[in-house]
Amino acid sequence: MKEKERILSARGIEKIFYQRDFWGRKKIATHAVQEVDLDLYKGECYGLVGESGCGKSTLGRCLLGLLKRTEGEVYFHGKEVRKDDQRAMRKMQDKMQIIFQDPYSSLNPHWNVEEILKEPLRRLKLSRAEEETKIKKALEMVSLAEADRRKMPYAFSGGQRQRIGIARALIVEPEIILCDEPISALDVSIQAQIVNLLKDLQKELGLSYIFTAHDLAMVRYISDRIGVMQAGRIVEEGDCESIFQNPQKEYTRTLLSAVPGWYRREG
Repeated sequence: MKEKERILSARGIEKIFYQRDFWGRKKIATHAVQEVDLDLYKGECYGLVGESGCGKSTLGRCLLGLLKRTEGEVYFHGKEVRKDDQRAMRKMQDKMQIIFQDPYSSLNPHWNVEEILKEPLRRLKLSRAEEETKIKKALEMVSLAEADRRKMPYAFSGGQRQRIGIARALIVEPEIILCDEPISALDVSIQAQIVNLLKDLQKELGLSYIFTAHDLAMVRYISDRIGVMQAGRIVEEGDCESIFQNPQKEYTRTLLSAVPGWYRREG
């Protein structure tokens, strides 16, 4: 059996936020992420679940370098990416993208779709013909029409705006996409469409996802493995079926109790 290719590894990740007290004298430390180890393999979806404020979005941003981690090491294709090595960090980030939670605020309201899609291409210094090819392909992949490129974000529904956000992430041909609660702001009827689109794109392009969400049923549907976060730590990790069929932690069982059709198994 062929061994899976580890594309991203993290060891001992910590993120501490500092703020002053009411009088501005004492510095207060908030440990958002604490001693997290995580591996992401090529072509897999790793689901991060937990209650609001548990640190899952912060962890995802630390892994992608969108937030500077306080401690810990990150390895991309086996090579360490130090947090103070801007060149290595930029090289890693060229292969990573993010899909944001809120499709309404994540798009520039003053740009049309074509301008939104062109923005991440600027660093690539492509010719006009190359840009045009990438824009057409990105629109096709998310099932948006050619005529949509001239429209402004306000002309679209929430689900269509999230498709624009997905196209923006795909256009630079990333290897890893952080899906940061990408369906939580959408109507229930649209959520399944977006998740199915992400699954199809993953299979077609060989993408690796880190998928954060509150909806455990949806995480189970899209994810290969799940990490359960509590108070900044991953307290349980495993493949989807082992997490759902035989959860080891009481916190995990509490989360699962909110999933329709799940019941606590004794013994």
